[in-house]
Amino acid sequence: MHIKTSIFVALLTVTIACVVQFCSYTSALSPNNEFCKKPTVKRLAPWTAGCVYQAYFEQNPALETVLDEANRLANFAQRNGKAADVLWYRSVFHQRFQNELRTSYQDIHGMHLQYTRAQHIRIDLQMNYLQFLLERDLAPLAQATLDKYCATYIPQNRRDLIEEINWRIDRRGLKLSSTKCEARVGS
Repeated sequence: MHIKTSIFVALLTVTIACVVQFCSYTSALSPNNEFCKKPTVKRLAPWTAGCVYQAYFEQNPALETVLDEANRLANFAQRNGKAADVLWYRSVFHQRFQNELRTSYQDIHGMHLQYTRAQHIRIDLQMNYLQFLLERDLAPLAQATLDKYCATYIPQNRRDLIEEINWRIDRRGLKLSSTKCEARVGS
């Protein structure tokens, strides 16, 4: 009886280790991960798995791939997924394929705000979004987004973060004012 229990525990341990390894391997966004492109893996991977999302990183993805990922991302949103990397991917995916998917700017903005609530420390990704808005002639929304970002996520004692924001604005040549951000931290 002791041998059967030992075998059962060993099999259970190996099974759990395999499941944990699979979930770990498929969890993050992995643009060059060939393992995740396999149809079997796509079917087995959980709806929160980041590695199954590839279209954004491809040069010319097939429309079928774009639509499949759009459905997966919609499923992720409907189930209130919280993985920050997938929330980021959802936002930039809809930015890139806006015309094909007929995504409104309002929906894209909502997706970006959802990502920001989950992961606000990536100032570089905030600047990418502001640049996207400016390139689409949405300067008032870009300015309001920057102002709200500073008011919500920049602590009053973090002058260094305002300096980084200013540096990134200048480096990209973005026509934005950081006056409200500056006022937040004082001199």
